[in-house]
Amino acid sequence: MVRRFLVENICLHERSKKRSEFIHERTPPSAQENDLC
Repeated sequence: MVRRFLVENICLHERSKKRSEFIHERTPPSAQENDLC
C-alpha cells in the first residue's frame, strides 16, 4: 500500500510540475504552492 501511494504521489508530482510550468506565467508562486499541497 505504501509503495503504491508513493508511485501515485510521484505521478501527481510530475503532473503538477507540468501544470505549474504551464500556468507559471499568470499564477503567483503562493497560489502554485497551495496547488501542489
